[in-house]
Amino acid sequence: MYKGVYNPLLFKRGLVVGSLVVSALLSGCVQDILPDSNRAPSEPLSTPVNLSAERTAKALLGHHAGLDADTMFKILAAEMMVKKGYLGQAFDVLYALAEKTGDKGLAERVFQLSVQTRSVESIERATVLWRKLSPNEAIPWRASFLLSLRHNNVPLALEQWSKYHALSQEGLEHDMLLTGQRVAASVATESALSFMKALAEQYPNYWASHYALGLVRDAKGQPAQALAALNEIKNRASKTSEQSINRLLSKIYLSLAMPEEGVAALTPYLKKYPKDWLVQERMARLEVQAERYGDAVKRYENILSSVPDAHTSRLSLALIEMEFKAFSKAENNLQKVLGKPAYQQASQYYLGLLYQAQQRYEEALLHLSQVTSETYQVDAGLHQAEIYQSQNKMQEAFRIINALTAATPAEQFKVLRAKGIFYAYEGRDAKAVEAYDEALEIDPQNIEVLLAQALVLHRLGEFEVYERNLKQVIQHAPNDVDALNALGYFYVEQGKSLDEAKQLLTKARAIEPNNYYVLDSLGWYYFMRGNYDQAATLLEQALAIQFDDEVLIHLILTYWKQRKFELAESLWQNNHKKFLENNRLQDLMHDLKQSQYRQ
Repeated sequence: MYKGVYNPLLFKRGLVVGSLVVSALLSGCVQDILPDSNRAPSEPLSTPVNLSAERTAKALLGHHAGLDADTMFKILAAEMMVKKGYLGQAFDVLYALAEKTGDKGLAERVFQLSVQTRSVESIERATVLWRKLSPNEAIPWRASFLLSLRHNNVPLALEQWSKYHALSQEGLEHDMLLTGQRVAASVATESALSFMKALAEQYPNYWASHYALGLVRDAKGQPAQALAALNEIKNRASKTSEQSINRLLSKIYLSLAMPEEGVAALTPYLKKYPKDWLVQERMARLEVQAERYGDAVKRYENILSSVPDAHTSRLSLALIEMEFKAFSKAENNLQKVLGKPAYQQASQYYLGLLYQAQQRYEEALLHLSQVTSETYQVDAGLHQAEIYQSQNKMQEAFRIINALTAATPAEQFKVLRAKGIFYAYEGRDAKAVEAYDEALEIDPQNIEVLLAQALVLHRLGEFEVYERNLKQVIQHAPNDVDALNALGYFYVEQGKSLDEAKQLLTKARAIEPNNYYVLDSLGWYYFMRGNYDQAATLLEQALAIQFDDEVLIHLILTYWKQRKFELAESLWQNNHKKFLENNRLQDLMHDLKQSQYRQ
């Protein structure tokens, strides 16, 4: 049956279990925002300049009261430059003063300012100067080993790290964990991994070295290796290290999409530390990935009962409730986070989807129109257009689509695909083909667009391109039932490649044995081959599954060929008024009699 080729339900982003929840919840659109007390401690990646220019200048001048008046004036002038945003000029002035005076405090200030400039050259110059003037301070050595890693000089970085650690007052655990954070954030992959492997080998029996290696591996796109590093020390974890290890494990299991393994690995830890809300929240996400939606709901509700401002958990719970059409509960939770600035845009977007699903279109449009963030803006616009399309307000639908700013190829693809769907809906098939062509330039192997375009090409009689599209789909998705059925039915209708048609349709039936349009297509194949008994058996099965007008036509024709005239006419008499829009069915019995099939 041809009409089973593809039914392009608009966008397919609605309330579908496993799409909305898993993609939106787990893809990073929703941040992990829990109270600070529930987060793993982390030090800033650079030393910020928090003092105002005047306070900084006064502190420096007070500390260096012995400096001459000219030097103190230049320090004050430089700090005023900082206030006005002239960081580079201020750096040059203070660097020259620190170099001239040999003042340690001024050298430290120069380093702080170099970080603000974000100039690697300035940071390197300031680091060397500070290290020279304060050789027994830890921080310049820490900056030194990071800069050496930036130059891929791992041996020198290891020497400088050893000097940093020897001078540090914080202890090996603190130094190793901080090193892992800094290296993960600021060093290229090859140097970062070589450096951290060397530290792990230098401290093989210390958990923090393996943890830091795992942290860097995960940050550099090697989560599986990070998991191995963490599992090596998991059973040797102390009370102080358990939290850090399990929090990183929870993150890695999510990124690897290993939900069952993650649930099993984290369960003992959460039994021991049930109030680690960050791991609890990630465990709930793993349960979503594993399609354990009931368990995830209970876990989110438990988190919220103890941590009411765990807004990520509330938003995640609302999405699951939307999936299972618990609209009232979902609306309540979304309204609760709507007033939180970090969640406002996400809440507006999902409230729009919720109201759209309930056909509360005015409310849906109100919320979707207030979405302005880059994360949701294009999708929000497409949903607005979809609502207008459902109301047959195509001018408004195109107005929305044409106004969208698609910044990325992925967003451009979405917009072009939507245009293709809308053009096809309006019967502007040539424009639809053009829009789909542009979309396929971005994603040439997209199955949905290839099938949607095939539907339009068939209407246009562009059978050669239609066939090419379907073959391309089957090449990339050999078990796609829509494509197998469409190509097989096309060959049957064209009366060509019938052996291949049978193979395609038989394979489609093996994949989905109760798919009525595949049964119809295969039945029609046997009809065209003159095997009317086999055709009737398959078509009767198809009609029992779905009382469809095209299947009905095929079965009536088959009965007529079997010379079961009364059965064919009775089937037509009892059912043709159910499909008044199908002119072929309405005229079928008259045409059969006129063609003298009885003879």
